[in-house]
Amino acid sequence: MLSQLLTPNEIKLNIAQMIKSYRIARELTQKELAKKSGINYNTYVRFEQSGDIQIKNLIKIMIVLEITDKLIPLMEKYFNPFEKRVKKRVK
Repeated sequence: MLSQLLTPNEIKLNIAQMIKSYRIARELTQKELAKKSGINYNTYVRFEQSGDIQIKNLIKIMIVLEITDKLIPLMEKYFNPFEKRVKKRVK
């Protein structure tokens, strides 16, 4: 599974890239999306750059982008609690 191959940092950057793609497809600027979502502009810019965001703000963004239907599949893709994790040792 994909999540076994990615670090937490890579996962959050992938999520930020996905959100950015939806924002661009809807022809919204960062400032417009932040305002419509009710979050601080700098918070949104930092999210796109680093992937760092509070879950409530991510949900607000997804509501504005009308992609909340993707939230559960996204969580299952990266955070399936029933998936057995395999840790690989680096030599």
